Amino acid sequence: MPTTLPAPVQDALDELARALSALTPAPVLGAVLYGGAAKGKAHTPSSDLNILIVLADGSPASLERLAAPLAEARRRAGAAPLIVTADELPAAAEAFPVKFHDIVKVHRVLAGRDPLEGLRIAPERLKEDARRDLTGLSLRLKRLYATRADRPDLAQEGLVDALPSAVTDLATLLEVAGKAVPEHREDVLAEAGRHFGFDAAPLVELLAVKKGGASARRPSEFLAAFLEAAARGARA
Repeated sequence: MPTTLPAPVQDALDELARALSALTPAPVLGAVLYGGAAKGKAHTPSSDLNILIVLADGSPASLERLAAPLAEARRRAGAAPLIVTADELPAAAEAFPVKFHDIVKVHRVLAGRDPLEGLRIAPERLKEDARRDLTGLSLRLKRLYATRADRPDLAQEGLVDALPSAVTDLATLLEVAGKAVPEHREDVLAEAGRHFGFDAAPLVELLAVKKGGASARRPSEFLAAFLEAAARGARA
């Protein structure tokens, strides 16, 4: 998958990979890039660079050795590490099935071995987690709108920020249902709308807003579409 990382961000990522690989004795069993950067999504100055680091042990000494390279990668590229030990990894995947399934599907090894090789999550756990995520999202969005309705710009900003996780949950539910999952988020929303029975058009438009586009819709219209999609997905 082609990278879309700006050169300075890629340079910082390469330097982090070298720094993690050079640590001796090696506390890092494996480190991978995941999320939008691994999927070839456009990287903006506000984007995080999501990195999963799997350690041999989680002792304070091991964590301290990561501090300098991670601080530099954070400063230069917005690196956001998710750190687990090898022993914790199966339990972490069990606790956050959708998140780790998404990482397993698309990631890029930066240092060490691929720590996700062989990690599998049962479809029923994925479905349960995605439905719970969507229910929780519905609760959070109602609270967000109730506290920001007097500031449409902030209300819309909160809805935009919530969209990627909703797309991931809906994509997971499509996959569990045996449907082909499109590569692009717009197509995932459209396919989920057809399969689960909601109007995806406002959410596709909200996705365009996330990418810098404009919309004549009011935040209340986006919210209504979001809540309907979440409710339909949670009942899948």
